[in-house]
Amino acid sequence: MSITRRRSLATTAAAAAATLAAPRISRGQAASSIELWTFLDPNGRGVRSELLKEILKGFEDSNPGATVRVNIIQWTEISPQLLRAARAGNVPDVVMLYSPFMTTHVQAGTLLPLDEFMKQWPQSRRDDTVVLPIGKDRQGRTHALPWELRVFGMLYRLDLLKAASLELPRTLDDMVKVAAALQKPGLHGLGWSMHTATSTTPIEFVMPQMIAQGSRILTDDGAAAFAGAGTERVLQFAHDVVNKHKILSQDIALMPSDDVQNLGIGGQVAMMMNGSHRLTTVQERSQPGVQWSFMTFPPLEASKPAPVSLQGWGLGIPRRAKNPQLAWKLIDLWTSASVQKAQAIRAGYLPMVRSVAADPQFATGLNAQFRLPEAVESAARTPLNFAWPENSDALNDALGRMTQQVIANRMPIRDAIAFGEKTYNELRR
Repeated sequence: MSITRRRSLATTAAAAAATLAAPRISRGQAASSIELWTFLDPNGRGVRSELLKEILKGFEDSNPGATVRVNIIQWTEISPQLLRAARAGNVPDVVMLYSPFMTTHVQAGTLLPLDEFMKQWPQSRRDDTVVLPIGKDRQGRTHALPWELRVFGMLYRLDLLKAASLELPRTLDDMVKVAAALQKPGLHGLGWSMHTATSTTPIEFVMPQMIAQGSRILTDDGAAAFAGAGTERVLQFAHDVVNKHKILSQDIALMPSDDVQNLGIGGQVAMMMNGSHRLTTVQERSQPGVQWSFMTFPPLEASKPAPVSLQGWGLGIPRRAKNPQLAWKLIDLWTSASVQKAQAIRAGYLPMVRSVAADPQFATGLNAQFRLPEAVESAARTPLNFAWPENSDALNDALGRMTQQVIANRMPIRDAIAFGEKTYNELRR
């Protein structure tokens, strides 16, 4: 396994002791290598990096002569870099793509359909596999398979709620009260990032709340349709948590998302917006005695539940990949029940294999503390059904900029909405 970080090479670490089973190929196969584009460093700290290292080690051990060259790229840059690489004809063999960015590549034709590969699976495995609709084209062909799923919501300090005898909030107003009760000098009640270059809070929290309040988001021809009383109510809430309730500072709201997460790890934030996939990292890096848990976002009104954003990181094979057959073997391993179960139990990932999600082992230990079975149920009960546009990154950017104007008191709410619509309509061209 070789690792490329941008353009620099790093020496690989010693082989991991634990490996994951992978399907074997003939020992007579010629030596081959594949290139993987990922935002995770297999030699980095944390259980997510450790699992990736084991997957790649298991793949190489079970496919004699095969090696994986790892190119580590900032997660927001993978999609635009793949578009440029596709035009230049210099693509990787396997690429990670975050689900809101998949539409761009499905429509641009940069990814191979995976259906012919998936036909190798027995019907039972095909039925057991969750495929995100956003990874399919209009003909129903699958262009990416998720290697993990994630639900977005609130990470909160369970130990602090228990000590204060507080219950989980049922509405956003309840959440304000809980955050205010926990806040004290050195401890912010709430943390979220509206930093559009690093955070997806605009499309994971702001947009679902807008939809719950009756906002349309986009017209039939794809133009912005943010305006309306529902959007105004959501932006008023965003304004008030910063400027009225003061449970979220403006500085924190404009921080990069990793900086907000680090505040939580450092014991400076009691509740923060993030995805279920970050729970294990946050828990293992926090001080002894700290307990984190998770809930999906409460709605503005209990009678209007906010749809739950279920996203995921997918694996695709770009067109003109040099070794698509070997690339598929890596994807086949990564999406297998054994790997999905290891990820779910050890890293708190939501599995894309239904039988793993139903496994009693999934609901034990930290996953029970994190309330991940409840998160899966919430996502199944009220999923976000949204036709993502080709330029979902532009949508995230426009909604984020719109919200920034409000929380920073730069514009009145209706002016900020008009600004957000104009921003999106310009960015999508």
